[in-house]
Amino acid sequence: MWTACSFGLIAACGSGNAGGEPAGNQTANTVTERPAELPAAVRLAIEEDDVAALREYLDGGGDPNAITGERNAPAMQVGAIRDDSKCMRLLLERGADVNQPDDAGWTPLAFAVAFHANGNVRYLLDHGARQSAVTEEGWSALRIAVMRGLLDTAELLLESGAEPLGSAGGADTPLHVGARGASDNSPEVTKLLLRYIETGTDIDVLNDRKTTPLMEALMARKSQTVRLLLEAGADPTVHGDRDFPVLWHAARCDDAVLFGMLIEAGADPNYHDHENRTPLHAAAEFGVSAVLEELLVGGADPNAQDSNGDTPLHLAAQGEESGGGKVGFAKCVKLLLGHGADRSIKNNERKTPLDVAYWLDVEVLLKNDG
Repeated sequence: MWTACSFGLIAACGSGNAGGEPAGNQTANTVTERPAELPAAVRLAIEEDDVAALREYLDGGGDPNAITGERNAPAMQVGAIRDDSKCMRLLLERGADVNQPDDAGWTPLAFAVAFHANGNVRYLLDHGARQSAVTEEGWSALRIAVMRGLLDTAELLLESGAEPLGSAGGADTPLHVGARGASDNSPEVTKLLLRYIETGTDIDVLNDRKTTPLMEALMARKSQTVRLLLEAGADPTVHGDRDFPVLWHAARCDDAVLFGMLIEAGADPNYHDHENRTPLHAAAEFGVSAVLEELLVGGADPNAQDSNGDTPLHLAAQGEESGGGKVGFAKCVKLLLGHGADRSIKNNERKTPLDVAYWLDVEVLLKNDG
């Protein structure tokens, strides 16, 4: 049953139906005065899709735009939750506003999407629902579908004109939202969005945080999504005016092939961030030996020091249970020593890698020849 708590949904954002115009020859009605209160019995009838009871209310002069609940949800919104709602269709036939929002900006379309009611989504789009309408959170229809990982619903919206690179609220695009992937099927969502972007289009759009979809995917450690974006032409050198260590984030993904793809696409393997960290520091810090080895073979400096004076060997030596664990960190230490890492270098606290070693195995490596 629909209740006020139905509003506490996880949602997302998108864009819309050819500029938000009604489809075909339909003309959307618009509410201009405060609607009447929807009687509780009629609300229940709509929830249960009792068309006869709703028709009796409307025939008696009832307002098709009547509102209910703390957020003044329109009757259409109540109907939109139940898929293929006959009551929702009757309300539209009797003059309900297809785009009437509640006090939080949620329209019937937003609710139909959130409740995965695709029959209602189709019907609302065919009758003038605007995908460009956004909630007070800044969410619109496509964003809701993308964040919830609703592929079939997202495709319905895209087929009706939603823009993968259009505003999705909060200055994000749907592609940004899909790339950072709140849902488990983030790669599939991203792949769908990319299908609706014309080949050759610049997908390195910056949002208000000065991040591109590729940057979002890297920060979220979405390796498969990063690959999809690179294959679609994403440029790892684009990051606005932000100091963004692309390969530092990539190292956390523990994916040597992906790392190679980023370097091939132009990412600088010797990039220093604002703390003077290099990608090699990141690989050592997280104990990702495959990535670390690729960097060393590619010529990365094993003795580069960050702003704390730490070398990659310091970071690998002090690695604990997280990241690569004992085996991963020990392997990183061995690789670094084998590629010329200087175990005598002291950091700003005057400590050598041996001084900060966490694992006994690592101590042994540092005391011996590695």
